[in-house]
Amino acid sequence: MRIIPLPGTGTTAFPEPLRQFLAAGPPPVYMTIGSMMAADPSFQETTRLFTGAARLAGCRAIIQTDRINPGDGVASPDILYLDRAEHHRVFPGARQW
Repeated sequence: MRIIPLPGTGTTAFPEPLRQFLAAGPPPVYMTIGSMMAADPSFQETTRLFTGAARLAGCRAIIQTDRINPGDGVASPDILYLDRAEHHRVFPGARQW
């Protein structure tokens, strides 16, 4: 499982693991519940649903979650978990629907 914390807002640094993930295949789908993440008491279930949806759709995904338990069995080489992201920097590399 890869959970990559991104630097805070305003930074110019772009984490190498995220850069590598974006370059390693087709554009991924970006999944998040945004600011509701803090109020989501079922964050693990939400993360499992996002992970299952990406697998079912057969797509690569970046899933924003800051509280995933690495023992939850949701690891996949086609899924990258982020704890936060500067959306304006990630979206250009994400899949457009």
